[in-house]
Amino acid sequence: MALPFYMTYPLPMFWEEEDAASRDLDYLIQLYPEQAKKYQEKISRILDGMDYQGSMIYDEYPDRLALFRLAESIQERIRREEEQEAAAAEAGRMPGQVNPDAGRTPGQENADAGRMPGAENLRQNRNAAPTGADASSAGLKDRRTLIQILLYYEIFRRRRRNGRSWQGWTPG
Repeated sequence: MALPFYMTYPLPMFWEEEDAASRDLDYLIQLYPEQAKKYQEKISRILDGMDYQGSMIYDEYPDRLALFRLAESIQERIRREEEQEAAAAEAGRMPGQVNPDAGRTPGQENADAGRMPGAENLRQNRNAAPTGADASSAGLKDRRTLIQILLYYEIFRRRRRNGRSWQGWTPG
């Protein structure tokens, strides 16, 4: 019994599955929380500059320390950009306009919290969370972890898209 032509070379079906997986991943990336999306876009922009033949991101086994340092430099760059954005937003405030968060410390209750349903639970949760330096260091560690994960995933995507290495790679 003869096989149909498309069955003799099943590679196109494999590529269809790859395309479907790629579309699924792109869709799931769109569902990231806002902060993760913002970091993902910045990481992607930074890696655009490292997307060349011989780049460390295409090494067979990228150096762990080099990737960690790259993540640290990306985190520092994002921190500076966020500080600049915050300073610009603060400068954009109208003269005489009061900053609603000025003088507040992390964990300080809202004056209206007693009138809100479930406010007692909110107060308990706030009191259970670390405050001051502990909260900021925990936040920095969480952000560092998130940036590392997003960086490694973006490197993975680029390696897959470009055939895992630059051997035979053509821009697409």
